[in-house]
Amino acid sequence: MLIRGGEKVRLADDTPRAGLLRGGLASLKAAYRAWRHERDLAVIARRLRRLSDRRLSTIGLSRSTLELDLERMARRAEHKRSALPSPGEHGDVPLLPR
Repeated sequence: MLIRGGEKVRLADDTPRAGLLRGGLASLKAAYRAWRHERDLAVIARRLRRLSDRRLSTIGLSRSTLELDLERMARRAEHKRSALPSPGEHGDVPLLPR
């Protein structure tokens, strides 16, 4: 849907511009999800680095292998994230009307 001169104009679904708008929104959503994922991993890493050695050992980690453990956790999270269907797939209700 576009607004021209205060009037809403609906694009036909088969126009190139409508496809571009949908594709742009999808890529924006994907970029946002990737940014959130990276931000979340950075926050987790920062919090784990601030824990004492005793607290780290309580959750099965050690300071000497913390970087390797963080990389392993990030790979596992990325694998799980890629295995899950994207939001909006499999008949989910779209966020915006088409």
